[in-house]
Amino acid sequence: MKKLLVLLGIGILLFYISPVFFKMIGIETLGLMVIALLVLYPLYSLVAGFIVPKWRLVFPLCIGLLFIPAIYLFYNESAWVYPIRYTMIAYLGAGLSYINRVGDN
Repeated sequence: MKKLLVLLGIGILLFYISPVFFKMIGIETLGLMVIALLVLYPLYSLVAGFIVPKWRLVFPLCIGLLFIPAIYLFYNESAWVYPIRYTMIAYLGAGLSYINRVGDN
């Protein structure tokens, strides 16, 4: 349970603090936000889905739901595709974790 809360906390930091940080330092250029949306957040989703095997079915949904308020705060309506992508990527990580654990036995 502690691992789950830590990973959700990291997700909150990534999804909410990084856009605020970009705006505070004046780097709200499209480039950094796109890199975060296309590289950083999916990488977090994959790794987090891989790490939390006990919550394999619920945690990926939490990642997608966690990003939805960020759409209204920092992005526009075109960002609605990202929670779906992050959820699917987290399920991919959970599936890889399951395959890895089954292969060890």
